[in-house]
Amino acid sequence: MNTEISPASRRTELSDSKKGLLEKRLRGAFKAAAPVIPRRFDHSPAPLSFAQQRLWFIHQLEPDSPAYNVPTALRLQGPIKLAALQQSLNEIIQRHEILRTTFPADDGTPMQVVSPVVAFSLSILDLAGRPDPESCLQRLITEEAQRPFQLARGPLIRGTLLRLAEEDHVLLLNLHHMISDGWSMAVFFRELQQIYEGICAGLPPRLPELPIQYADFASWQQQ
Repeated sequence: MNTEISPASRRTELSDSKKGLLEKRLRGAFKAAAPVIPRRFDHSPAPLSFAQQRLWFIHQLEPDSPAYNVPTALRLQGPIKLAALQQSLNEIIQRHEILRTTFPADDGTPMQVVSPVVAFSLSILDLAGRPDPESCLQRLITEEAQRPFQLARGPLIRGTLLRLAEEDHVLLLNLHHMISDGWSMAVFFRELQQIYEGICAGLPPRLPELPIQYADFASWQQQ
């Protein structure tokens, strides 16, 4: 004789203790603890992260490709304090090791090498006297976006301030994807605004110290 078992009869009643555990899980009481990533203080060359390894390999196949450039153009309207802007950019580059990193290879194995200090120089280009500054601006943005980077030598960040009028500028930055992405560029510009406003007000930068740098994460990930 065949006996058909209804779906309801397959249900298993949970004990009170299991019900409590399930309720806690549903409430998010059991959350995975964030990994503790140790700092590297010896400044020796670090391995590449998994993502960087993929980008480095693609770069070896097409070293002149601009496919992994991350160009960004920020319109700045109003008076600009050039010295404060230059100082702010250098403060950010000094704050984030990844912006001072190059990627040479030792016997075919790439590594991250962080320079202790990088003097970043912002190029200045005045377009105000051109017949059509806006068209010139778009052409320069396109040209910069197509310029390749040399991962082994660097620098992997370039910047130009384009002046369209007395109080109309465009800050053109270009970084390689090995050291930046969309999320990190949002952090970059947020910190740039904070540091620039502080310098203009005569205040020292008040950003908290970073708990880890990207090379710390890459070393932890490879281990």
